[in-house]
Amino acid sequence: MNSIAAYCMAHMFDGFVASSLATHLGADAFKVCGAAYEPLVRGALVLLVMWLLLFWMYRRKLFLRI
Repeated sequence: MNSIAAYCMAHMFDGFVASSLATHLGADAFKVCGAAYEPLVRGALVLLVMWLLLFWMYRRKLFLRI
């Protein structure tokens, strides 16, 4: 439903969300499963935050249209 919002969020807010999670959770929070899985855990948490934002937009019927 909000594909434009998802595309924009993925390209513009990816770094911001990752750095905010590192700030609030701690620098070593992504190393829960080991250093080898750090990028996977970071990507999964960023994806979760973006999905929650999109879900919030969907529940409130906020849709971006051109």
